[in-house]
Amino acid sequence: MARVRVRIDDLERGDLPALSVKTGRACANPVAIVLRPEQRLVWPTGRKIAVILPLEAARARARVRLTRVTWVLLVAGAAALVAAVTGAGPAVLLLAAGALVAYGALVLIGELRWIGSRLSEVDGEVELTRVHRAFARAVDEQYGR
Repeated sequence: MARVRVRIDDLERGDLPALSVKTGRACANPVAIVLRPEQRLVWPTGRKIAVILPLEAARARARVRLTRVTWVLLVAGAAALVAAVTGAGPAVLLLAAGALVAYGALVLIGELRWIGSRLSEVDGEVELTRVHRAFARAVDEQYGR
């Protein structure tokens, strides 16, 4: 995986090489996503940037499904935890712990499979992280770097 600086204007217009951000293969499928370059684990707020990236549709659909599954695990874990505290017994507490551990693991896997971003030291640019090296090279060539 690599990182690359990209102009925010180019991200918003989708003016990027026709290579998949994650696999580096030819991909003319633009997918609209929201990047949050200022988001932190403890405080998940910050600026949102709506961007258009070349990405396989299957990966975007998998992200949506994974998000839904993690929400189900979080709610199930919280409900089981409340049930265990209110007298359902230690077996339910074990179920709650399992659901919450599975939730954490799926969130971690989802983050590692997705595109990361952070603000660049250059105004008007964002640094994309966890992108394929071929995509990063193509963007650098586009910018003459």
